[in-house]
Amino acid sequence: MAFWDIFKKSGPNKDAMEGLPEIFLHKTKARREENGSGYEVVCPYCLYKFHVWELQFRSESNSDAEEGSGTQRAYPKQVDEKLEEFWAGMNVQLQSVPRPVILRADDIENVRAVQLWDSEEWLDMDNPENREKVRHKAISKVMDKFRAPSKIRVCPHCHNELPDVIGRYPNYIFSMIGNTSSGKTVYLQRLKSSLINNGMLPRRQMSLNMLGEINLKVDVETKKMFVNTVQMQERLSDATPVGYMPPTIMDIYRGDEHILVTLFDFPGEAIWEENRTAFFSTLMQRNSENTDGWLFVLDSTTLPVIRSCIEINNEESLLSVKDMDDPQQNAEPVHIVSEFTRAFGLGNQVKCPVAFTFSKSDVIRYFANKAEAGMLPGLTGSEIFLQPDLNTNRDKVDLDELYQCNQELERFLEDNRVLNSARNSCPKHAWFAVSATGVEVRDGIPQAVAPACRVVDPLEWLLWMVGAVPGVATKSKNWARHLGASTPNSKR
Repeated sequence: MAFWDIFKKSGPNKDAMEGLPEIFLHKTKARREENGSGYEVVCPYCLYKFHVWELQFRSESNSDAEEGSGTQRAYPKQVDEKLEEFWAGMNVQLQSVPRPVILRADDIENVRAVQLWDSEEWLDMDNPENREKVRHKAISKVMDKFRAPSKIRVCPHCHNELPDVIGRYPNYIFSMIGNTSSGKTVYLQRLKSSLINNGMLPRRQMSLNMLGEINLKVDVETKKMFVNTVQMQERLSDATPVGYMPPTIMDIYRGDEHILVTLFDFPGEAIWEENRTAFFSTLMQRNSENTDGWLFVLDSTTLPVIRSCIEINNEESLLSVKDMDDPQQNAEPVHIVSEFTRAFGLGNQVKCPVAFTFSKSDVIRYFANKAEAGMLPGLTGSEIFLQPDLNTNRDKVDLDELYQCNQELERFLEDNRVLNSARNSCPKHAWFAVSATGVEVRDGIPQAVAPACRVVDPLEWLLWMVGAVPGVATKSKNWARHLGASTPNSKR
């Protein structure tokens, strides 16, 4: 007989129950289509939401004509105006390269047959019964009028290419934002590398692929950013071009179970209203409606207490801000959170989960270690500076550990207005501190090659908050319930 069954038969013991772990799993935010044919899709590029059967395809006819025959074998390639218009709005000028035509399943002039998911049968679209059969169904392949099959999916709104598995599995959009020089780009690079090399919750045997990127290339770029800069004494680049960065799309899977996660990377300038174009304002509105959570990166060195420590010790080399007279670059976190709420809040509140993440925690640790000088004594030996073993046999998010880090940061911030600002504007939030370099960066150069610190924490918390993975709590049960967890599955 299981321990829990024996425990129930012997009668409840509140004190004993309090010391036992509970599993918390939110109801998933990923919405299935009513007919069960897949999940609603949010384009990871333009952030439009649409039904899985509205996916379009790009023809794979590979030649304009059979040489010397005069017989047309493929569609003439043409400029994709929707695609170019989208990227122009992102301040990225694509080369006007002609591309194959876009195909819609209901365009029977150009689509001869289709395949439904999990079927090898080609359904002839000249047949009215087949056309009715595939209506509002997820399609895996189309065959154009030249008998060329295609499985290249594109968004019907912006014509960017989408992953093969889009719509088939739960997909979540987490939007990243941070002020200029917040360290967001460097953090994202280290996060991708950590996920590839250590996985997510190892005991669940979950693996990860970057879609649209090669895992090996991520490793090469990470080595270049965090190892070569130290060896060559070069500056660490954290400059995101003004405009748009392509989203990071991840397929986290275990066997036949998949979770698609997109990190949509907003440029830091977009926080400030005066920097937004009409295009970006529209994009931000769609984001407010369709994002599942926020990973909000804040620069530790903009906290007044840290700035004070830097000035007292003449440690200006720890600052990464390029223009000390720029009010946007030097804005305190409370002002940045206020701008964020105005831009993305519905009714002055951001309803979805927000992971407030202080980058460059190595700077906080540097001054916490100077406790003998009276600097940040409350953080000496703090949990936020201890990198968890990502190779341990964890199969659930350790909510106790995240709660302890959150509490330590709240105590650290208790004299800063950002604490109340976050509580009032973002009901579901938690505080995190990460270091992508694992060591202080002076004048843009990391002082050593070091492992990153806690870079995975914010993403694990967000995945738990949207119901993608379970969390386990012993000491933090009230916190888990407060964050809106559904009735927990009690497996003790």
